[in-house]
Amino acid sequence: MDSFTTHEYPEKIHVRRRGWDTDGDELEEQMRTGIFWRGIRPRPAVRTQPHSASLRTLTTILQRPAVSSFALAAIVLVLLADPAAKASQYVELDYNLTLSGHARNSVFLELFDDRPATTANFLSYVNNTSVAHGSFTGSFMHRLARNFVIQGGGYYPSFVQEPAPLNVSLDPNAVIDLDGNLATANPTVNNESGLAPARSNTRGTIAMALINGQPNSANNQWFVNLGDNHASLDSLGFTVFGQVAGDGMAMFDAFNTLSIANLNPDTNDDGTRDPGPFFNPNASLDSNNLPTDGVPYLNGTNQDILVVINQAKQVDYLGPNLTTAVPAGGLVFSTRDVFIDTGTQFTGTGPLTIAAGRNLGIREGVSLGRDLSVHGTLAPGNQIGSITVQNYTQSFDGRLNIQIASATPSGQQYADTQYDRVMATGSAALAGELSVSFMPTYAPAAGNSFTILTAGLILGTFDTFDLPNLPLGDVWNISKTTTAFNLKIVYADFDHDGKVDMSDYILWRNTKGGSVTPGSGADADGNGFVDDADFAIWRANFGNVRGTQSGSGSGSLVAGGVPEPATALLMATGAIVMGSVRRRRG
Repeated sequence: MDSFTTHEYPEKIHVRRRGWDTDGDELEEQMRTGIFWRGIRPRPAVRTQPHSASLRTLTTILQRPAVSSFALAAIVLVLLADPAAKASQYVELDYNLTLSGHARNSVFLELFDDRPATTANFLSYVNNTSVAHGSFTGSFMHRLARNFVIQGGGYYPSFVQEPAPLNVSLDPNAVIDLDGNLATANPTVNNESGLAPARSNTRGTIAMALINGQPNSANNQWFVNLGDNHASLDSLGFTVFGQVAGDGMAMFDAFNTLSIANLNPDTNDDGTRDPGPFFNPNASLDSNNLPTDGVPYLNGTNQDILVVINQAKQVDYLGPNLTTAVPAGGLVFSTRDVFIDTGTQFTGTGPLTIAAGRNLGIREGVSLGRDLSVHGTLAPGNQIGSITVQNYTQSFDGRLNIQIASATPSGQQYADTQYDRVMATGSAALAGELSVSFMPTYAPAAGNSFTILTAGLILGTFDTFDLPNLPLGDVWNISKTTTAFNLKIVYADFDHDGKVDMSDYILWRNTKGGSVTPGSGADADGNGFVDDADFAIWRANFGNVRGTQSGSGSGSLVAGGVPEPATALLMATGAIVMGSVRRRRG
């Protein structure tokens, strides 16, 4: 079964103390990332039990009270297809939790064009320009009804401090509001459940929640059917307007195994949580007397974590059963960001190009069988993995995003669950930026190396590098052969100032011949002795830096002009640079 790891968090999460307007206190520091501390409730093990709610319970779950909406966070992908055959639109949802294996955290939703009003309404929240990154970005999945539905689209995770023993609750007033004016209700959409063709609430479909069972009351909240619910929901008017694309149900199935909590507020401070959108008291308990309908959360090692949408955006999606014609002159992705998934088909022999300002994601293991030109951003894998192209060309305005989950163990072969890689069966012409980031589970260590690009022939090199900070003392070593581009973590910054320079040589000279704790001081090779081998490593990495945030240092593709020991003190402190490291672009 898939497991989860945590990912980064959005900025919309905050905490509110009852009676205070500020959220700049210690509690916010604890809660601001969508995490709530242990001790607010028992910590049951995550179990999956059949949902045994009655029809009355099922109806109650999805019919939202007019005062409090159910919440969800969703991102949608838009399908890129031949304009003449365009039928659906897509949204991408990037979660704060990632599945194990390839560390996937993205789900793509297909929106049906035969439910035009409902689809347009959903996209109005995804693409809302009055809110940074749209209305759904930063929201959370506020409800899981085990084996039935998972629901969102209604709330941002804003916490309220409660008296003991409750300690904390979620704020039902932190609602998603389309126009930013809470005094005006979100617009509703006319019910389209009866349109042709018939759409049923089967597993993997997406439908709109209703307010008090009113058929034309849908606005911002939606749900994913975790099972086949057509018998209980179709007759109640829940409009199915989309479905989970590709293998995205693997993510929702994993969400279905999370723990469930009651996080409704206790408004009168009597020690009992009041009715609200963050728990369904009518749902039955499972065989272990655990709740089956409430707020889903992950049992972290030290913290419990809500399911938050880091970003929701409309994209062009090329997935299973979709065929795209590529003319001889090539196909340029310029309208919006694009994701190429397993199972898509291309006809024709022309190249693909990602335009400046656009992102292209390609599922791990996909072989395009054609040339790829990058003027925007290429992100291999979803999230980690390798891709294959014929000839790879990255221009001055292009960027290659590489994520690292682990290093290849010594003596073993690369596995595409470890880090991103681009493999070109022909040539690779490089320019622009190389941007590297770490997955949360990765702990960088000296000696780790990464071959991020291979080709029959590599021409040129990246102009700039955006590299994450390494542990103190470690620096990035960047090297290139005619067929491979490599990154390696090396211990060579002996004084831990973020760059390899003359002060590190002085420390080596002053301690040469001595014994130290392996891998400390000026012991670059970790053998416990400061000797000439450590000088050779220092020399080979002269000018290299800890990362983007490492002060005045700059990255170096090759070491150059480094003096021999006898003349080293005659050289001013500095670095000879062939490439530069700079801050990541927003």
